[in-house]
Amino acid sequence: TKSFNYRVSCGSALTRAYRVEVVPEPRYSGRSIEVRHPEYTGRKPDTYPNSASIVGLEGSKLTVSAKPSRPGVTGALTLPGDVTVPAVESEDGRLSFSFDLTKAVEGGWSSTVWDSNGFSNQIDTASITIVKDTPPEVKLVSPETLDLKLPINGSLPIEYTIKDDFGLSRTTLEACIGAGAWEEYKQLEPEKSGDVSWSGSHVVYFVSGGFN
Repeated sequence: TKSFNYRVSCGSALTRAYRVEVVPEPRYSGRSIEVRHPEYTGRKPDTYPNSASIVGLEGSKLTVSAKPSRPGVTGALTLPGDVTVPAVESEDGRLSFSFDLTKAVEGGWSSTVWDSNGFSNQIDTASITIVKDTPPEVKLVSPETLDLKLPINGSLPIEYTIKDDFGLSRTTLEACIGAGAWEEYKQLEPEKSGDVSWSGSHVVYFVSGGFN
């Protein structure tokens, strides 16, 4: 439990003194996980203190950090496929391990810390789960009728709502004339109306020969 000196005597013989230095086991505490979501989601990073299990959207940037028990303690993270992520010491003395969340690392991770003497005493394991980004749900609020008859110089006001679990990178209105192919007509800019919902409106004006 603590350091001590010793020597061995045998008859009139006596060895020199030896020293046994006891050092605290290398450990870390205050672990946290930061998830930086893909840019298209528009979401701010999430931080989970005192957590081990990793859950995030594919393409997220992950950083696991912890405070070492004393100077000289470092470590590494091991991901599926025997991929090793070495620790990087931050300015505040914490150890951090950063990697991209991809299908290749789904499953689990383990971490090991050791000191300058090579002693290693803390091994942790936890799961890595990738959350699926489901397709957006688009609903046309107005007009409700599928077939409309409008004058050649008329206009078509539309209102729509969108739901998505993470975020929108681009929203467009497509149009097709006659039996032609669907083509992008206008890029839309819906407004956020809730945590996972957006809404918007647009007016399509008709003129001879096509859309305006």
